[in-house]
Amino acid sequence: MRHYRLTTLTTLLCLGLATDAPAYEATTTHAGLTAEAALASTLHQTLRSWGFARGLFTALRIRQDLMDRGAFRALHRQFSRLDPAGGYRPIRGEQAAIAWLMTGAVLADMPATNNRAHFYDPTSGRGLNDSRPLIGAATALVSTMESGDRVRQLLTDSAFDLTGQSALSWLVDKHNPQSISVLQTHLAQALQGKTASYRAHHLALALLALGGQLSLLQDMAQPAHVRNDYRHAFLTRLGTSTWYRGSRYERFVADSFGQHGLSAFRRLAVRKKRITAFFSDKDWRGLADVTHINHFSPGTVPRPLPLEIALDPQRAPQRIADSMPYQQPRIHALDADCLRTQRTCAIRRGDRTLLNYRRDRKARVVFWIGRQAMLDSARQLLPLAIGYSAGLIEHVFGAIGAATIENGQLDVDTPLPQGATLTLYLDDAAGQRHQISRRSVSGGERRLALTDLPTNGSGQLTAVVSARLAGEPRYIVASYQLDKPKTSAPKPLWSEDAAAPASQAAATQPTSAPASRPTPSPNGSVPTSRPEPTSRPEPTSRPRVEAKSPAQ
Repeated sequence: MRHYRLTTLTTLLCLGLATDAPAYEATTTHAGLTAEAALASTLHQTLRSWGFARGLFTALRIRQDLMDRGAFRALHRQFSRLDPAGGYRPIRGEQAAIAWLMTGAVLADMPATNNRAHFYDPTSGRGLNDSRPLIGAATALVSTMESGDRVRQLLTDSAFDLTGQSALSWLVDKHNPQSISVLQTHLAQALQGKTASYRAHHLALALLALGGQLSLLQDMAQPAHVRNDYRHAFLTRLGTSTWYRGSRYERFVADSFGQHGLSAFRRLAVRKKRITAFFSDKDWRGLADVTHINHFSPGTVPRPLPLEIALDPQRAPQRIADSMPYQQPRIHALDADCLRTQRTCAIRRGDRTLLNYRRDRKARVVFWIGRQAMLDSARQLLPLAIGYSAGLIEHVFGAIGAATIENGQLDVDTPLPQGATLTLYLDDAAGQRHQISRRSVSGGERRLALTDLPTNGSGQLTAVVSARLAGEPRYIVASYQLDKPKTSAPKPLWSEDAAAPASQAAATQPTSAPASRPTPSPNGSVPTSRPEPTSRPEPTSRPRVEAKSPAQ
């Protein structure tokens, strides 16, 4: 066994299998996709209805006294590894709500070997399983040396060896610090906490957990993550150095769009009934399903085909299908004229390039994913990643429907589900939250009378309707200010009077305005009247000035 490990290490050093993280780049693509999803969703309005007046831009602070000491230190160690220029590194544990969401998306890839759980094959329901005896052991050594795994994991065969649990099981895993249960716990505390700082603390932790789930979902828009393809997709040489390896597609997306170039892909939120349905569903409308059946990854393209077979329209489609590990996307025929005359050919579907192929020197037809195919895939997959992420945000924050409080009633735009509960809270001027009442409501109602309201109280009233749909907690929250103070209109910072010229302002001065203080005369007496100014005669014409040359 020891000799086998030594041989594997030698092979590793020869091949240079040091790789980038096997996921969309966290600090660029994931952060940008998460920000765009938050802006495309209704999260800003939802947070305002929850009592956070500035919505996505509310400053939230994580408090050390509300966390376990070890957990707090571990979290801040991770914060210290973040790039301050990225806009998602907290300053003394505080930043805006949208930044906490982006931070959670970045932390989901730390350490890099956490990405072993960011794979899901919808055809089998399994996670990553692309290991081979030599390559898997070599990758385990790499993850131990540079990617965050421990020596104990290597000795117990639990280091990253190109296998991992599926993304859906990682969502509910108790060892996942960004799991669904962690998110739901912090969301409940963000609504029920007694103090404003307590609610802000738990909302920040909830957004951290949600950001990790968004990162997991966005990787379902990467074909290699849903087609069990690690070796060919992430062990590809990216430059002249044999040590620099990773995903050509992910590097292309990061270089082409970065973090702030994704705003053009913003789309409407996708609606689903369960969190897992955003990933995969029986109707094959989850993000992993759509990506799997419409896009190739480097390791799942057709294998090389003899030219005489490729030119045969009867045999080519079946031989191509037999050479692929998956039956989708299907290739029906190749362009024989292009193979005879052109250097590079393309398989197109609609207005996008699906795959490239050409004839090589061995009289074979070889397939690969070219630059235009990667660009067309990105233009189709990035909007999907934003739309599904925006839908997950709205789903998690319980958008059963919108609600308003008016005339002592709570009006909801959709019928309430069976078993819902209505809880009323009152926040005083110091931000202390007190529960007024709690009662069950009948299913199908859309208008609820708010009882036990304070008659002459002050502060903010918050109504929370909570229910469980498909086994997940959902919320409707509405707020109302009991005593709206009457304030005068604010004085404008700019007015036409302030912008008037000085001469116009002097002309509009009243005649009774006090004159400036007179200047004493040399003998100490003060003149009784202001002397009239001496008028200067205007010249009849401007004097002519003769220009002299430098010689003069």
